[in-house]
Amino acid sequence: MKHSKAIDAATIARLLSHEDEHGMGCVFMYAFVNEVIRQNRPFSFDCDSAQIIDVPVLSVVDKEGRSITINHKRNRLSLILDDKRPDAVNQIIFKGKEYRLAMLAWLTACIQYTSLQPELRDELSEYAMSIQRGKIGLTMRCLLNLEAIGCVTLSFLEGNSIPIKKWKGQKRL
Repeated sequence: MKHSKAIDAATIARLLSHEDEHGMGCVFMYAFVNEVIRQNRPFSFDCDSAQIIDVPVLSVVDKEGRSITINHKRNRLSLILDDKRPDAVNQIIFKGKEYRLAMLAWLTACIQYTSLQPELRDELSEYAMSIQRGKIGLTMRCLLNLEAIGCVTLSFLEGNSIPIKKWKGQKRL
């Protein structure tokens, strides 16, 4: 099976948009905030009211004016978080292996929610497979196989002695 589908800023914007035709509402946005951002630092964000502002430098703003600016380039994800508190602008940068782990955590959570939408599930799996090429490939293949029959998550695999190195600040669920 060929896995050549690469994830880009437009794809991230489409998945994060609750108005997109994927039909998942804001589930992917919740997964992004929980799996990528909140694993690194606390961040208050209203996913239900989030609006996509721009592509390719993607900004997502909630009704309170809190924002996430996402700059995605190949194997690099830069997030600027602004929760409207003085001196509360934070930046998180994922590169290389940290990037792959963060994006795989998000995509795996998204895949978990798409059991009733096989085409979307396959699309997300292709994105995950294109990201996972490299040192953690076997882990992702195992994850996709196990997850397909039992909705296994990264935290389950970690608890069962399959080595997944955590990126900086990641907590066990």
